[in-house]
Amino acid sequence: QIIFDPHTPNGNPNNNDLCNRRIRASANGRSVDLTVVDRCVICGANDLDLSQSAFEALGYHVDQATTALAAEPAPPALTYLYSVNLTFAEPISIGAVPYGTRDLLTISGGNVVGPKITGKIGTGLDWGLTDRQGIFSPDALYSLHTNDNATILVFEKGHAPHVHILFETASPKYAWLNNIVAYATGGPNDVGIGLDVWQVCLTFFFFFF
Repeated sequence: QIIFDPHTPNGNPNNNDLCNRRIRASANGRSVDLTVVDRCVICGANDLDLSQSAFEALGYHVDQATTALAAEPAPPALTYLYSVNLTFAEPISIGAVPYGTRDLLTISGGNVVGPKITGKIGTGLDWGLTDRQGIFSPDALYSLHTNDNATILVFEKGHAPHVHILFETASPKYAWLNNIVAYATGGPNDVGIGLDVWQVCLTFFFFFF
């Protein structure tokens, strides 16, 4: 759906310009050439609905009762996006809640430097929870303003030191961020919180021809 839907004019998949196009799917060190037929309405956003023969050509095994992997699947790859330092105003303590202690943290600024994105952090909020074991789980929303004048919303959730990130932007240049998942890890530093952010890349790769 991530690849198919942007090529659907006026929401009508019957007019999608990828239909009948040839693509190449790769996994497990193998490739198979396919023809795009239609939109899989029950698939996940990152899924491909393949014929059994195409699935087996990519190194997987299918029988009538079960679907089993012929080999251990390749782990997802990571592409480094940027590093960010977040600064905070004085926290507002909400206090003890059923699952721990919650504080309202106002994100007051910060900077972003990396090969994919460089800029400044605007404002935002983190209403994360510290559980009874002392582990902080962020739940944040803030704005990122790039050096080339794009504005990106950043959504963070996780279980420190591991953070799951989604993005939202209207910028054509950074529209690719709307369709990815990012992983970040980090922790407190001299100015606030520092995170290194990586794009989680799909196992399948597609080539149009």
